[in-house]
Amino acid sequence: MNSNNQHPESDCGNYPTPAPLPKDAEGKVGEYILCAATWYKELPTSKILPKNIDNGVVLCGYRHGDMIHQLLALTGVRSVTPDCGEYEQGFLTNINRFVGRKEAYRIAFKADQIHGPNKGQSENSIGLTSEDLY
Repeated sequence: MNSNNQHPESDCGNYPTPAPLPKDAEGKVGEYILCAATWYKELPTSKILPKNIDNGVVLCGYRHGDMIHQLLALTGVRSVTPDCGEYEQGFLTNINRFVGRKEAYRIAFKADQIHGPNKGQSENSIGLTSEDLY
């Protein structure tokens, strides 16, 4: 580790600051995307889940690859079917909802969170990727 308590090869903590979220006429911020998430539907059910999920485990991170490593580190199970069972890559929102890639794209577009080559595009055939956010 270096003097900043970071591994030299790590870029943890060096992520760009997100743009301010748009507010409605009443000054309230609507739903927006917090981070990438993967819902492992067939793993033993966690006690703490997003409010719209009633089974399995939802892991979160900066990129979807983070969840692949988390699952392996925590359980020894690879993030591939059939090892981990059915799973879905998506995102977690600020109101504690897990959403799939397509719905996440609509939410992020409305919240003006899309950056990079898809900025300004209201639709995307594959849905949201973490690279669209940061």
